Amino acid sequence: MRLLILGFGLTCVIFLGGCVTHYNFYKSGVTSQEREQDNYECQKESTTRQRGGIGGARWDDEVLNRGLWVSCLRARGYSVTEE
Repeated sequence: MRLLILGFGLTCVIFLGGCVTHYNFYKSGVTSQEREQDNYECQKESTTRQRGGIGGARWDDEVLNRGLWVSCLRARGYSVTEE
């Protein structure tokens, strides 16, 4: 039984670990403060709020549209790469 649980846990870690995408964005001539402000503004513009519920349970999530976020950064002159 322990082996089954360990195998399931390891499978979940491997599966979920493969789904993480890291983005790097670069633009010459900007300070780190300007870069973070641009990132913040693009994330804010690319985030929607989703609300719902089933029965008595309610949920309220913010969801980032990565495609819009990357497009926003590119429109501001950043080069964006995925890892």
